Amino acid sequence: MGFFDNLLGRGAAKYPKKLAPGEDLESLEILNVEGSTVSVALKFNKKNLKPQPAPNTDIVFLIDASASMGELYASGAIQGAVWNILEHVLEYDDDGIDFFLHSASTRDMNRMRQVIQKIQSQTATLEDVKAVVAPRELGQIADRAQLDKALALDQYDFGFATLCAPALDAVIKKRKPNGNLFIELVTDGSFNDDDDVKRKIIEMSKMCAQAKNPNMFRIHILGIGDGVNEEYLNELDEGLSGVAPIDIVAFDKADRVQQSPQLIFKELEKGFMTVGNNGTVEVKGAKAKKITNAYNGVGEPEMLVLERVPQALLLDIDFDSKPTAFGIDIAFTDTEGDDFQVKAQVAL
Repeated sequence: MGFFDNLLGRGAAKYPKKLAPGEDLESLEILNVEGSTVSVALKFNKKNLKPQPAPNTDIVFLIDASASMGELYASGAIQGAVWNILEHVLEYDDDGIDFFLHSASTRDMNRMRQVIQKIQSQTATLEDVKAVVAPRELGQIADRAQLDKALALDQYDFGFATLCAPALDAVIKKRKPNGNLFIELVTDGSFNDDDDVKRKIIEMSKMCAQAKNPNMFRIHILGIGDGVNEEYLNELDEGLSGVAPIDIVAFDKADRVQQSPQLIFKELEKGFMTVGNNGTVEVKGAKAKKITNAYNGVGEPEMLVLERVPQALLLDIDFDSKPTAFGIDIAFTDTEGDDFQVKAQVAL
């Protein structure tokens, strides 16, 4: 069950249940109780803690520029949706946010016509299409005027197909050594290399697991347009759990994010916004078998140890038996270098 499913109360009928957060917490909720497992969400109070992007964090926008997106560019829908996110996340990447187009076509018009003829005669191979379609780096964009200029595309900018896997390959090279990469993928979801995209996401997930860094890569997909392929994008979000060791994908439609830009913040908070380091989470007053930070799948028996403490914690706590109440003690060194401790009381 995902975070937003929990917020919508799918599960036990009386949950989510808001609790008095107490000092140093902005919010405290029981999201779900299933058997002897309790899911609790905590968000630290910004007044007392200074959230900062995790070290070596980079944000990259990867925007679909295939033919099916042409009308969305012409109407300004793409520019508006991207700016709606960009203006809220600029502060989270201190060395600038990079932009890529995927499926941007070559300017070699003779070669392009040859491939068009092959497509029309149904003799074109994927390699033929790849020869005239390549990811294109736009550089860094920091204001609306730059964005509108960069995305004022004409008919020759659009590719014939949506090839996203090669674009993901190009983007992940932006990750710094020991860094984290947040990819905002803007698309209608009509990928011609849909199986390759799945394989690439699984590969990225395995890289996160092997490096023991669940936040090395995180992809937020912004589905845009009336014809957005929700079924496929939902599959990327929720359907790879059996083969991808860590869930690195979240999907939202653009109109939903337009109404609630905080959805992007929730994705950033999961792995990229930190309030401190060297944290421990302990449960008091009831026997806990395992404590897991469900945002990124890190879990340990009895005491959860976190190298970085994110601004928001989603804890899945497995008990020997269902408790009636328990305490949560969180200790860490804040971003100013001071020792910090938070205590929360949870009553079911």
